[in-house]
Amino acid sequence: MVSDSDTESESQPSVFEWQATDFAHVSSTQHVGSSQGTAEETRFSPRELQLAVNNLRAIDLAAAEHDATLHVVISRVSSTMLCFLEGILESSTPVFSDDGEHDVYIAMGQLLQFSFMSLLFDYRKLFHRIAARDTSHTSAPSTVVCWVDVVLSKLGDAVISLIGRHCTDVETLEWSFSTLKQQRETDSLYAAVQLPDEWAGVPNVINAEHASPAAKRLALQLTFAVYVVGPQLEDAGTMSDQENDVLGVLQLYMNRSSMSDRASGQSYADLQSTEHAETEKVRNAMTLSLFAAMDSIQLDEDRTPFRPHTQAALLHYMTTVMYPDNFCASVHDLVSPCAALNVAQTILLKWGHVVPWCWFLCDDPRIFNSEVIDYVTINWLHHLDSSNKDTDKCAEYVEPWHEEVTSVVATNPKAAIVFVNRILHHTVSVLSTVPPGHLTLSSLDALRKSCWAAAQLLRSSQLGDLDVSSLYAAMCRLFVLLRDGEEDLAVKDCIIECLTSASRDNLPSVMSSILDDTKLSLALRMEEKISGLKCLALDEDERSSLRSNETASFGQLLHFITILWHGNVKTAFRREITLPFINALLNWLVSQSPGADCSVMLRDSLLTSLTVVEPLLSQDGVDRLWDIDVVWQMAMESPPTNLLVASSFAAYVVTTAPSRNQDVLACSEAWDYLRDVLLLVLSHQFLGDEEPLALLVCPMVCQALSSLIHSAISATLQYILSSPWTMNLCTELQQLANASSSDDSTYTSVLRDRTLPFAEALLFHVTDILRSGVCRTETMVRNSDKQSRTGSCLIACRIDSVPRLILVTIPSE
Repeated sequence: MVSDSDTESESQPSVFEWQATDFAHVSSTQHVGSSQGTAEETRFSPRELQLAVNNLRAIDLAAAEHDATLHVVISRVSSTMLCFLEGILESSTPVFSDDGEHDVYIAMGQLLQFSFMSLLFDYRKLFHRIAARDTSHTSAPSTVVCWVDVVLSKLGDAVISLIGRHCTDVETLEWSFSTLKQQRETDSLYAAVQLPDEWAGVPNVINAEHASPAAKRLALQLTFAVYVVGPQLEDAGTMSDQENDVLGVLQLYMNRSSMSDRASGQSYADLQSTEHAETEKVRNAMTLSLFAAMDSIQLDEDRTPFRPHTQAALLHYMTTVMYPDNFCASVHDLVSPCAALNVAQTILLKWGHVVPWCWFLCDDPRIFNSEVIDYVTINWLHHLDSSNKDTDKCAEYVEPWHEEVTSVVATNPKAAIVFVNRILHHTVSVLSTVPPGHLTLSSLDALRKSCWAAAQLLRSSQLGDLDVSSLYAAMCRLFVLLRDGEEDLAVKDCIIECLTSASRDNLPSVMSSILDDTKLSLALRMEEKISGLKCLALDEDERSSLRSNETASFGQLLHFITILWHGNVKTAFRREITLPFINALLNWLVSQSPGADCSVMLRDSLLTSLTVVEPLLSQDGVDRLWDIDVVWQMAMESPPTNLLVASSFAAYVVTTAPSRNQDVLACSEAWDYLRDVLLLVLSHQFLGDEEPLALLVCPMVCQALSSLIHSAISATLQYILSSPWTMNLCTELQQLANASSSDDSTYTSVLRDRTLPFAEALLFHVTDILRSGVCRTETMVRNSDKQSRTGSCLIACRIDSVPRLILVTIPSE
């Protein structure tokens, strides 16, 4: 970077003649303690500031040149503005509440509007003209300073002070305020005097050859404030057509300073020990944030890759800002976020939308310094706002950072998934070392958010036909390599959610490449874990002392195995390992009441696994180790209001009903159980968080009831017809089929859209029995025209804070 000090002495005259109208009065109000009222009240008066801004806008500039009464109004406005800015600058810690902070940001946003900044420079020209007219009779040279210059000199530092309050590094935060104070006491005012007459010319000062370092600094601060901070505070775009001009100035500035650094042999490591290292970092962060904001305004189709010099300069700037002391850019360093953010890092990560922009900057890992973008992404994820200010408005499973991550990755989904993939592969490299690397809590936090972001992208259609096999492979590796700590389990939950999006054609090839990786030894690692959990399930003493995360590991393993089985991956693990584990888990859960913690967490997951594995065993002629009747009885112990178990049991009935058709009692009990579930759904008895789940599982329940009739013998059919509840069910199904789209509720509309093919098939089977009578052959006549035969898909969700895996059916086209 340019080595000139921001606070170096100037060769210009140091004595100013205060020639502006009433400026002596204005300058005297800088000291907030001298005003009426308490210092706290005078410092932060955002509402008064907004009123002052409106008053200043309302004044006729032409009349103000000669109307002394307007000078008094302007003096009061300037006093309010200076007190507001000085109040922010005087305190190194926030002295306002959350509501007060919001008001301060809104007020600052008023000051940083492009139109208001142009107006300030118009006032500046006016008062300079007044001063020049009043001093034209004197021969002594003078530097004219007016109240606008004082406002500008404080505004740049006040913006940095205000946004620096998000900094979590207390040491650098204290440095920031002391440095800003030093700058104010030396040359900030003189820098303001050097600014051009028009606001539009201020960005050009950043790269002006003959401007002083202080003037360049102030020009950068003000440009950053107006083009980045202002729009972000007001959640609006910049109101200017100068973006391309600003971008050109920044490119020249960065190329020149970056080449100067390289010529002098300076690196980010050298900057750590220089006297003005933090000042340089803040300047670089503002430059990057401003560059990103200006470049992001261009339409995607108009954007072209940067020239090598510009790209190298941008990456160099990022390294100076982001890399801490003793950083060697190893994979372990890259997945270890900073414990706290300094002021420069806060600016880079939280202002100007740098993160999605830098994904466009460089997606080729072979380019020198490109790994810094991975580090930027890791730190952005880890330091996302986790303070939940709207806990009453959010469900327990919605975290404060969800909205921001969703919004950011949506700006460039394909680039976002590339960098998530790189983070995952870096983490795999760390965990694959010998001995295995250790992930800190902050690393696991960033990893969890990376996987969560990937899950949102994979669920949407934003990735198009992009090949994400490498991403799935990294996730499978991570699932095997991660431990069973609370934070590790949270990451695995997100991985499970991502893997449910993998196509059944894609998963076998992904797993084949992983199984061929002798270094990972996935099959061996997983079989060791399966065997360990099987022994735990068989040991009654050990089971009684299980902690919640240990119980959760059973569910996660079931989910992982289920996804592989559902994806036609049959050879990942030996059946002589997995089937005894399933049987041991079944025997354990059968011995527990439906309300036991293990039953609540695992019964539906086990039923889903059994549903998926049953057809595979039949295809390969392998005998199951469990009794289907035991599984049915375990499921029906749960009440019909337990939608998770009911849905999983319904799927299991669809798979196993033909083999149970001779057991009239079991089939009749299953019919009663599932019929009650369906009636509860059709009559809209599930409310709140259970309502969408009811809509999701209803088709599977209908299909299970159809399967029971489909394979029932005469005795079972006679029982079904003898129940008045069967007639009630037919009435409800008929009402659903006949419901008018214009009269029904949203619930009924969604229910009909999702369930109608299955409901009509069930209704057909029941009415077919009524027409034919109950004295029939052992199996009823099948009608494929009305029966909706479909495939299935797995959906990951979180219900009652527990991750779930639900098997749902999809109507055929």
